[in-house]
Amino acid sequence: MGKIVQGGALRRDGVAKLYASFARPFQGFFMRNRMSREVAEDLVQDTFVQIVRACDQFRGDCPLEAWLWRIARNTLISHVRKVKPGANDTSLDDDDFAHALEGDPALQTPAPQHEGLEECVDRAFETFASVHPERAESLTLATVEGWSMNDIAAFLGRSPGATREYVSQCRKLLRPFLEHCRDYLAAA
Repeated sequence: MGKIVQGGALRRDGVAKLYASFARPFQGFFMRNRMSREVAEDLVQDTFVQIVRACDQFRGDCPLEAWLWRIARNTLISHVRKVKPGANDTSLDDDDFAHALEGDPALQTPAPQHEGLEECVDRAFETFASVHPERAESLTLATVEGWSMNDIAAFLGRSPGATREYVSQCRKLLRPFLEHCRDYLAAA
């Protein structure tokens, strides 16, 4: 982050390294939150503009990665508020976020024609993510990305204890979405 603050060639090098590390994960995050590939690419660019603008504000009181992800999340929320004027309240929780995205055909993900267990789980998780995007992202960070509870807590702006409870609740909320995938296990 220090390179970016210094400017010049060091800034270009620092931004290039951050971009190489985070552009694809950010794009995946935006797409899991029902953004089209084109919109997700634009949001990645917007996120990096925000990172460069705010780099001198990073105080180091949380992991850099959590700070960067918070900027990406805020970029997504700002985009949804611009696209869906009804989402312009000051706090956008999971239910508000899902409602704000509801009905926009550009944000819909088509269901696959043929599926096995893996596809069933993927589609169930997509459905869960469309209803509970923040909860789905928290589960992704914990299970796929391997983030620690402390890093997830910094990303969400919660205490580690509250984050452990939140992730546990997220897992419980996911179970009903996966229920129909049990048929594939019985057939195996």
